[in-house]
This record gives sequence, C-alpha cells and structure tokens, in this order.
Amino acid sequence: MKIPNVGVNNLYSPSTVRRSKGVSGESGFNMKVQNQSIQGRITDGLHQIDQSQRVSDLKLERLASGEDVDIHGTMIALQEADITLRFAVSIRDKLLEGYQKIINMSI
Repeated sequence: MKIPNVGVNNLYSPSTVRRSKGVSGESGFNMKVQNQSIQGRITDGLHQIDQSQRVSDLKLERLASGEDVDIHGTMIALQEADITLRFAVSIRDKLLEGYQKIINMSI
C-alpha cells in the first residue's frame, strides 16, 4: 500500500478542521449525519479511521527517515490513531454482542 506524498503542512491537525454553520446555527456535520443512512455513517467512520492511521504512519515514517518533523505532532497523531482504532473495535464488539443477543432470543 502506497501512502500519497502529502506535505507536512497539509497533514491533519485539529486547527484545520472546520464546521460550517447552518441557517439555524447547527453545525453542518450534525445536519449531514441526520440525513445519512447507517451504512453511510459506518463507511464515513471507517474512512476517518483509515485516514487517521495513514497520517500517523506518514508522520512516523518521516520522523524515522530523519526529516525535520514536529515530534510533538507526530506523537499526538499516533495517539489519535490508537484511540480511534480502539474506539472502532469497541463499537464492533458492542454490535456483535447485540447481534448475538438477538440471535439467541427465544420466540
């Protein structure tokens, strides 16, 4: 798997994430989620997890190669990727647990 060549300044950081304001003052993210199917929500979540993993891998690769990279930002990206992956695994476990309970119900 090849990671695209992204400039260090273009990598994900919390300061680059912006939400659009709707007419009623609600953020655009919330309005988007309400109109989206469960499949779309899961797909978007998996894409966000994948992007977080890719960014952390890219930052770590650049740090290991000796490039001038912000160590603090690299460690934050690694922790963020770890947290998002753990969260996804916990959601998967809860979904499987609920599915098993439904399957084991007697009629």
